[in-house]
Amino acid sequence: MQFHLLALLLTTLILLFASATSACKCLVHGVNDREQTEYCCLAHVHGQYDEDKKDCVAHSISEKLTKFSYCCWLRTGVVGSDCKH
Repeated sequence: MQFHLLALLLTTLILLFASATSACKCLVHGVNDREQTEYCCLAHVHGQYDEDKKDCVAHSISEKLTKFSYCCWLRTGVVGSDCKH
């Protein structure tokens, strides 16, 4: 019985975290740099790019957020991404 309760708690926490960071974008002065976002997502960290929303699906790059942010920064030298790493 305790195992099921623990599994439910962990699943809830994972879903809560996933919904809080659902997308990542490369930002230039607070505006989505769509071209760089797509490049960094697909070519640099091999994530899943959402063409409709023009962002990178965060869970597809969850272990590469720092690398994604660095790729965004390389283009302009401005703070790179809206994803926390």
